[in-house]
Amino acid sequence: YDYSVSGTTLAISKKGSGLADTLNPCIDAFIQTESYKNLCTKYGIEDQCFQNEFFSGTTGEVEPFSLPTNELTTSCSDGYCP
Repeated sequence: YDYSVSGTTLAISKKGSGLADTLNPCIDAFIQTESYKNLCTKYGIEDQCFQNEFFSGTTGEVEPFSLPTNELTTSCSDGYCP
C-alpha cells in the first residue's frame, strides 16, 4: 500500500509540502527500537510488524484481514471473500 507506512496513515498534507521528508526519518528510526517491538507485542501483531533486532522470531503468518484482497486464499465461508 503506497499510502501508508507500517500500516498506518500518519498524516495528510498537500502534495509536495515536504511533510513526508520530515516524518519518514522519524518513522524509520522508531521501527528500529525496542519500543516499536513492544507495541507490536502489546497488540498481538508481531507477525505484521517490520522485524528488527528486538524480535526473537515469529511464525511469519499474516492474518487474512491484513492481506490485500487479490492475495487472499480464503473463501467467503471463512469470512474473507477473495
